[in-house]
Amino acid sequence: MFQRDGAGNKSSFFGKAVQTAAALVLCAGLFAAGTARADIRIVTSVLPPLTDDSGTDKGFLYDVVEEIKKLVKVSAPIEMMLWTDASKIAQNEANIVIFPLTRTPQRENSFRWITKMFDMKRSFTTLPGTTPINTPEEAKKVASIGVLERSSSQTFLKEYGLTNTVEFPSNKALVEGLAAGKVVSIYGINPMTVSEWRGIGRKDQLVFGTPVEITGSFIGTSLKGDLVKMEEWQSAFEVIQQDGTFDRLLVKYGLN
Repeated sequence: MFQRDGAGNKSSFFGKAVQTAAALVLCAGLFAAGTARADIRIVTSVLPPLTDDSGTDKGFLYDVVEEIKKLVKVSAPIEMMLWTDASKIAQNEANIVIFPLTRTPQRENSFRWITKMFDMKRSFTTLPGTTPINTPEEAKKVASIGVLERSSSQTFLKEYGLTNTVEFPSNKALVEGLAAGKVVSIYGINPMTVSEWRGIGRKDQLVFGTPVEITGSFIGTSLKGDLVKMEEWQSAFEVIQQDGTFDRLLVKYGLN
């Protein structure tokens, strides 16, 4: 299994306790701060169940960022748009927060990386009742693998030398392509695949191969500008982990 993380582990219990205490002190000060900051933009895309615009529940990571916003006194709304547009804005404009970002070598110098929020498993996925595809070598032997265009999943498949890929413009289109038999398998983030499968009215169970990649889902910010205070965002995320908010949201969206 390939793990693309980009964040170091904090193994010391004492160190963790000190960090948490510092985060609580910092965020207490933030709560007492004055005017909320409105010159920051926050952009994302529709990536159920992480972000969603189809109902009152806006998605797991959407809710996580909303909780962080409260602590760092940022009033900017979270804007949903095409992922390609969100990425362009974050790379070309100042004071942009973007999520969820997969941290890859290709992206490393295009953003500042605030914090990792969530680990995501990616597998080759096939229709119900089929034989699982567990490795990139097995995937090379099938007729076609669907993948989201301009995504980190696409980058991963290229790195492994897969040339039998078919690009789709959205996760919904990707799952619809699998259901319609346009591709033998698809490769992407497992929770998103399940959510989109249910979204097209399917209740049967997809076949997931052994996860071949685990990637961290990050909050990032643009290289330009100085309004996004990374230490404050990092400390706020520590707080919602320690006070149970993060775990509550995991349960809410069935990701625990």
